[in-house]
Amino acid sequence: MLKLKPLQQQSINSWKNNSNRAVLVMPTGSGKTVVASEIMQKHDYQKVLILVNTNHLIDHWNNFIEKFKLDSNKITVSTIQSNYKNTNQEYDLLIGDEAHRLLSPEYSKFLFSNKFQDILFLTCDITRYDGREEILKKLNVSIIKEVTHQQAINQKLLSEFSIINIGANLTEGEEIKYEQCMNYIRSNFGKFKYNFNILKSFLFEPTAKELIRRFQLRKQLLSSSINKLDIILKIIQQEKFTKCIIFCEYIDYAETIQTYLRNNDINSGVYHSKTNDTAITDFRNNKINILITCKALDEGFDIPSADLAIIASPTQQSRRVIQRLGRILRYQEGKEAKLYNIYVRNTKEEQWLVTGIKGLKNVRWKQNI
Repeated sequence: MLKLKPLQQQSINSWKNNSNRAVLVMPTGSGKTVVASEIMQKHDYQKVLILVNTNHLIDHWNNFIEKFKLDSNKITVSTIQSNYKNTNQEYDLLIGDEAHRLLSPEYSKFLFSNKFQDILFLTCDITRYDGREEILKKLNVSIIKEVTHQQAINQKLLSEFSIINIGANLTEGEEIKYEQCMNYIRSNFGKFKYNFNILKSFLFEPTAKELIRRFQLRKQLLSSSINKLDIILKIIQQEKFTKCIIFCEYIDYAETIQTYLRNNDINSGVYHSKTNDTAITDFRNNKINILITCKALDEGFDIPSADLAIIASPTQQSRRVIQRLGRILRYQEGKEAKLYNIYVRNTKEEQWLVTGIKGLKNVRWKQNI
């Protein structure tokens, strides 16, 4: 029998009060999988489908099914990528983990081409840039937002945390390239009404192609600025931590960070789409206490002892910020987690960061580490 916190039981009650068809919006690390496991235990579902978007999350769910002694013969855990073309299937319960991903134009076809008695969607933020969360109304699925970070901390679902933002400067060479990008964007983006969807519809046109290239180059310049490396090093040298996760945007930069740390006698591992799971295994088994990754561990990665995160490439997507913060918030008695955002001062990256952390508490801005 699971022992639920009041907030988790409250979420289940709200799901029931919405005819067993709802999205539970809860902070990463506050027990969405536990809530789903309790629902499966209490209902006599004969056919359950759990949809995720990565193989890593398949392992996560299978571990929970085994841990809570659920009947695996009645539960299928699979990826949406493997199922979205299926039609005319019937399930007693559909669980959609990271449910915002199920609402894309391609994947959402599955939701309307099959029959589900009950629906439980889970996410830390259902809002999408394209507004497609609106299709939930057609599925008679309600959105339940009842759990905040502070409430979860108060009930010992999450650990205390602070967010520290530290600015870096571009090198002279990077600044020249950045200004070249910005000048081209300022001169030409207006031709497409400052709208990315319109821009993408003109990719056959040379100016549109070049604009896309300049946007990508700008992002890469900011995300992989050389001067961020020394800040990362100083954070690791000065902070007392058990385990640290460093998030960046590009594989090349992840490798660069590892090399920079190694040259300063600091051991670390790298995990991304082109590596195997060795670094993750070593991180779990305490062979290393620093893990560098890109987007691969934003979702479903559970290491309770992780207490320090460094985001070397800030994002304006609040969901990704919440997910990455959640990687270090798993509750442990006495733990105080820290999340560092390293951004390039007076650039678009600073604006993206301000947008991404909007609404989060315990935020500080520092000039230097």
